[in-house]
Amino acid sequence: MWAHGDKISISFSGIISEPAGAAVEGAVISIEYKGQIIHSTSSDAQGNFDIKMEGPIGRYDQLKVRVSKKGYRSSHLIPVDCQNKNIELTLQRAPVMIPIMRTLEGNSLAI
Repeated sequence: MWAHGDKISISFSGIISEPAGAAVEGAVISIEYKGQIIHSTSSDAQGNFDIKMEGPIGRYDQLKVRVSKKGYRSSHLIPVDCQNKNIELTLQRAPVMIPIMRTLEGNSLAI
């Protein structure tokens, strides 16, 4: 029986990569519980991450993972049971926006 304030052990690891397989260094991996971030870490130079923490008592399906990094599209919230799982996530690069500047004469210049 669980007592008020009890915690559960959350432990999982994984790798973040691009679709072609290149590792994504510095991606932020956030664990959310009921819409609140309860823990975050980042991926290393090989795209690896490891999370070991004590989390709130609750159903595992209420724990979600989000991965984000500037220049990439963020992943959607991914439900995970968080017990010694090896997770492989792929981040897509975001399209690059090139601003267009117009001169007073109406000519376009790309910057």
